[in-house]
Amino acid sequence: MKMSLVAAVAAVCALTGPAAALPIGFGFNAGEIVRIAPEAPSEMQAFLLGEDLFLEFTIDSATLDVDDGPDSTFEDPLGTIKVTGLTSGAMLEMSPDTGVEIQFDDPNEFELKSLLEDSTPSIPFVLTGDTDFNNDLNAVLNGPALSPDIEDLSASIASLQSFVIGGVFSTPNGSTLDASIDYFNETVDRSLTGILFGPVPWREAPTQAIPVPAALPLLATGLAGLVALRRRRRA
Repeated sequence: MKMSLVAAVAAVCALTGPAAALPIGFGFNAGEIVRIAPEAPSEMQAFLLGEDLFLEFTIDSATLDVDDGPDSTFEDPLGTIKVTGLTSGAMLEMSPDTGVEIQFDDPNEFELKSLLEDSTPSIPFVLTGDTDFNNDLNAVLNGPALSPDIEDLSASIASLQSFVIGGVFSTPNGSTLDASIDYFNETVDRSLTGILFGPVPWREAPTQAIPVPAALPLLATGLAGLVALRRRRRA
């Protein structure tokens, strides 16, 4: 008896298993450090007050939506989060055990944080706080949504990345981030805020550090002076 095409495909899928999931995500400037707790551990003290943080995250593309309501929530216990100081070069990696949680309240709001809410003696650092990336003004003005389909994680991440890198927002305040990195304090036996950063207007937050050579401002000043002198001579 000949095997039908559908049966043949099903047999192959049974042998090979589901398509391999891929880590997806990107990095972005998450804003300026506004506070470093004096009692925070040395890993946090390596950062500089006032410097911008570059935040990178990954999440499994096959992560399922665990929210039964109108929102979408994706929880990956193996997701990763890393922050790097754009001036100091200091780096802090959340333990893989913290995981990643991504939530879309609607097509115009995206939230990112560690899946684990509090740090512990074995998991010292977690990303928490109000980590909203919102584009509510565009929604009011019928502009493009951050996410084309909040239940499609891969499409939503790709769309968000294009917004962040392209800076496609109605006003500089079209999107903000306000978050903190918490650490476990053994003295009080609980999780405390070590680094507080943001909020940041997206249009003022490039996706990568672009250093300006010290000579450029001096050159610009000199050129401006020559132009002014030439104008006075012509007058």
